[in-house]
Amino acid sequence: MSKLEEIPQPKGLPVLGHITSINPHAPVQSLIRLSKELGPIFRLQTFGRNVIIVGNQELTAELCDETRFCKALHPPLAELRTIGNDGLFTADNNESNWGKAHRLLTPAFGPLGLKSMFSKMVDVVDQMLVRWERFGSDAEIDVADNMTRVALDTIALCAFDHRFNSFYRNERHSFVTAMEGALKEVSRRALFPPGASKLMFLRNRRFKAHTRTLRALADDLIDKRRLDARLGERSDLLDIMLTTKDQETGEMLSRENIGYQMITFLIAGHETTSGLLSFATWLLLKNPEELSRLQAHVDDALGGEPPTAQDLGKLDCVEQALMETLRLWPTAPGFAVHPIENTTLAGSYRLTPDDILLILLPVLHRDPKVWDEPDVFRPARFNFDHAKEALQHAWKPFGNGQRACLGRGFAMQEAVLVMAMMLQRFYISLVDDSYELVVGETLTMKPIGLRIRAKRRHWSAGMPRRSAPAASKEQVLRRVPRSIADRGPVLIIYGSNTGMSESFAKRIGSEAATRGYAPVVAPADDYSFGLPVDIPFVVVTASYEGLPPNNARRFLAWAESLPPDTLAGLPFAVFGCGNRHWVQTWQAVPKRLEAALARAGAVPVAKRGEADAGGDVLASLDAWSAELWEALAAEV
Repeated sequence: MSKLEEIPQPKGLPVLGHITSINPHAPVQSLIRLSKELGPIFRLQTFGRNVIIVGNQELTAELCDETRFCKALHPPLAELRTIGNDGLFTADNNESNWGKAHRLLTPAFGPLGLKSMFSKMVDVVDQMLVRWERFGSDAEIDVADNMTRVALDTIALCAFDHRFNSFYRNERHSFVTAMEGALKEVSRRALFPPGASKLMFLRNRRFKAHTRTLRALADDLIDKRRLDARLGERSDLLDIMLTTKDQETGEMLSRENIGYQMITFLIAGHETTSGLLSFATWLLLKNPEELSRLQAHVDDALGGEPPTAQDLGKLDCVEQALMETLRLWPTAPGFAVHPIENTTLAGSYRLTPDDILLILLPVLHRDPKVWDEPDVFRPARFNFDHAKEALQHAWKPFGNGQRACLGRGFAMQEAVLVMAMMLQRFYISLVDDSYELVVGETLTMKPIGLRIRAKRRHWSAGMPRRSAPAASKEQVLRRVPRSIADRGPVLIIYGSNTGMSESFAKRIGSEAATRGYAPVVAPADDYSFGLPVDIPFVVVTASYEGLPPNNARRFLAWAESLPPDTLAGLPFAVFGCGNRHWVQTWQAVPKRLEAALARAGAVPVAKRGEADAGGDVLASLDAWSAELWEALAAEV
């Protein structure tokens, strides 16, 4: 081991520490400035609070090792517990409600859950764009305000079937006013000496009033849903929390915790997305070539037609522009971890479990050792083939591991729709061409004072249009010819947390029956002690942060423990579900399973299939299953 080093720190004052180095109105931007002076790691102390700031890929890769480090509540997040308590964002790892809520709500944010929310998202975005059109091309549009409205209305409608109707009023909803006031106070309290906020009586009264407003809205929605005769029929987040037991513990979430979860989703589910959309609008306007290129891409994908769920896979350039925006301006600018036990970072810095390390994303995302021209807005760098290396712990806008943002798929789907529909319908321009970016901070970041004009685009005969609405990809089941009516059994097992792999396994099972097989569909762990002899089998599974889904853990462990030739000659195939954004774990478990089964002597009858949640997953499955049936027919 190399000689241990002291972690650098700025010059400080007795008792006060480094408080004078931090602008209370722009703490994150202060940390960015300090990182330029002190390097990729430095220590910051304020009134006895001690945080280590980290900002490069090499150190972040170590800190993202969940066998050594776990989530920490750094000062702003610890203060936020006053509002969110043990909600998903502010809970400690060892709090039982975190595990229960995470298991209950993960399927709702999976690909199938997000698809069910698509029409509601389009509904809300359309409300915003209709308002723009009615106000005309001379109207000045406050970008952050409009993106806040669209994001708040979207999460409320999709998650709780509640309409804020923000585009039918001029004043902001009281929830937004209370939320912004509460977040500003939380951010400021993180800079005070511990306990000092108790002496600030006027600010405390305002803060308590804000938190009462937030809680009152959640309580009102809970009370109305409990009395609703349709309770349990909507299958949205509120229904799930009010009616579903956690399979692991057999317990339901308490009413109090449901309220905390709702506040968490309403705040985190719209505040960060509105910032992303606002920064993306700014970056596109400052890079007109990218704006023109993206508008042409949207025209090619959508023409003049309303978007459908199947179109999302065609809007990859919109997604890349949003990912590049999150690189340059991650609206949730950091996440913190602490060591599980005494350890050494990079062989140089001694750490204890009491140390809190904050990964500062605006600095990490501009690490010059990873990103070529890191200050340049270049969406093409997120082309999947180009991004494989760069995304290895150098792009972390949604956090890390099991504590990564549960709603990241929701946020990206919503943001893609907003940007695509905006560019499809309008030409946008700055009200003031001389505007320079001003970044406002609470616990998140977003532009201040960014105003645009929007001129309606009119689709002429010469502009691209889709010849017909996107065709449904739903499979048509066929009758079984008598000659192949008995091809014998086939086992289809799945590993699924979000429900997509389970749905695909059942879809394959239905198709198997139409082709003359006798299908058995079951969770993979049902066969963690052995597989039937001489029966072909199919495994459909996802990866969850690189780990197997809950109902496939034992099966994977069993498969990887098998001696050679245990499954000699047994026909099998693997289909993997996932999201290409998560490069580090893309197809991790399907690959492990395929390799383990092959080592044990099983014979793959088809190339491993892959479904990307960011594309047309059903088309991928149907194309692969066609090859599967042809290959199995030759085996049976």
